[in-house]
Amino acid sequence: MSATDRLPWDVLLIGGPSGVGKSTSAKHLARQYVLPWVQVDDLRLTLQASQVRLPDPEDTRRLYFFDSPDVWTMSPEYVLDGFIGIGKILSPAIAKVITNHLATAEPIILEGDGLLPSLLTRADIQEWDPNGRVRAVMVAPPDEKTILRNMLARGRGIPGQSESDLRRNSRANWLYGTWLVAEARRFGVPVVDSEPLVSLSDRIATACASI
Repeated sequence: MSATDRLPWDVLLIGGPSGVGKSTSAKHLARQYVLPWVQVDDLRLTLQASQVRLPDPEDTRRLYFFDSPDVWTMSPEYVLDGFIGIGKILSPAIAKVITNHLATAEPIILEGDGLLPSLLTRADIQEWDPNGRVRAVMVAPPDEKTILRNMLARGRGIPGQSESDLRRNSRANWLYGTWLVAEARRFGVPVVDSEPLVSLSDRIATACASI
């Protein structure tokens, strides 16, 4: 029996703000179960590179929110709204990926900060998933300092940002993580602490198996 034969899910969603170890855990679990994994940011970048324009101009603005060169000079609360807006804009595209993998019975792991807990309440996903084969986990951030430390260690999106920009960045991600945790509890999605990082992937797998 292969590892995937024992999986209690066909689609695993790992959400949370930047700097909490989502990508590292998704990569580890993908290797463990010999499965593909996709970063939700790839969907956003694909839409942006295609210069997509949505029917509602406000939705288009949300899609390109982080293209603004001065976004990290804005208040953390303003950036928080941007995070939430992008998650809502991407939800239909993410749902299409999920239902496609349910239809083809091809397990996959999706991770990214654009995964909102409310995604599982969508009618299209519920229609395709009456048996609960889509599982989601939100990774909770420990504190702003740890997020900043992890972002610096990762190095992505850091060059060119001033110290004050970096602190606003980590503050915005902390606020977004707090919002995601509250939403996860509202929609019954399990929450796991990001620390200790060394056991995060195991704790994610356990949380999904126990739903």
